[in-house]
Amino acid sequence: MRMRVPYNRGGLRTYLAIIGLLACQMTPFSIESATPLILIGIFLHLWAKGCLHQNTEVTTTGPYSFVRHPFYLANIFLDFGIALMSGWRLLLLFLPFWWLAIYIPVMRQEEAKLTLLFGDTYREYCAKIPRLFPYRRPLSNVKHGFSWNNPNVAITELPRTFRFLSYPLLFLIAYRLRIDGIAMFYSPTSLNIIMFAAIVSLYLLRKAVRLHFRHWKQVLPSIFLMDNFRSTIFLAVIFVGFAFKWGEIENNLLK
Repeated sequence: MRMRVPYNRGGLRTYLAIIGLLACQMTPFSIESATPLILIGIFLHLWAKGCLHQNTEVTTTGPYSFVRHPFYLANIFLDFGIALMSGWRLLLLFLPFWWLAIYIPVMRQEEAKLTLLFGDTYREYCAKIPRLFPYRRPLSNVKHGFSWNNPNVAITELPRTFRFLSYPLLFLIAYRLRIDGIAMFYSPTSLNIIMFAAIVSLYLLRKAVRLHFRHWKQVLPSIFLMDNFRSTIFLAVIFVGFAFKWGEIENNLLK
């Protein structure tokens, strides 16, 4: 896959994550403090794309009743969340200039395109609603609101969500690597194993969802869709849970 350049919005987040990880300044506090920003960004992404109807109408519902570019407002939370997770103050200081240099031209280009497409309807919308930060009274139009059936949600936002959720785990793994060194690989703790398993699971889920919704391919083998198989898995999970619990009780009795 071709690496995106750091001076467009597609490459900004990738380079932020790479720089933040290589800086090795992250702490549990920085990761914990930034995680709510990542979750807010994910929520705004889903909300915005679930309301958006590209090139068919001027979307004025959901977050679009507050700001003209809620998707980019979500990116503020995501990008600054990554910078905050890095724990590197220089990156936090530099990011606003980097972010604005990329997004101001992008927003202007999109607005010019929408003005050509929708004319006075979009001009009136721009006159009422601010570009990026919600400081005016929102519109009260409720038609065509959020829908999980909006193709934007399944095709683009669900895969992105899995990727965004992996960022705190990546920085936590980098922190543990900085503290424990290579010992975390040849003598891993339960937490390290769980983190690595979660990262791999999120990556596989992202790939599976993209494969399914972009190409309409069946992701799971047919056997996974059979009721008997799913019932067996369910019973097996319950059995394993009871086995672990019984083992803990036995250990406590023997001590």
